[in-house]
Amino acid sequence: MLLYPTVDDNLEQKYVIQGNVYHVNTVNLAVPFEQIRERLLAIVQVSDRISG
Repeated sequence: MLLYPTVDDNLEQKYVIQGNVYHVNTVNLAVPFEQIRERLLAIVQVSDRISG
């Protein structure tokens, strides 16, 4: 999983390269911590559902 700060819009992409799955997500660091926390938890939950 690759995490980047949000520039304009949130990004949620999944790529499969040579059989390996890569998730690319952004997190808006300009919002209150609680919103950052919720975003990170949501990203992890989606990743867990897809991976496992």
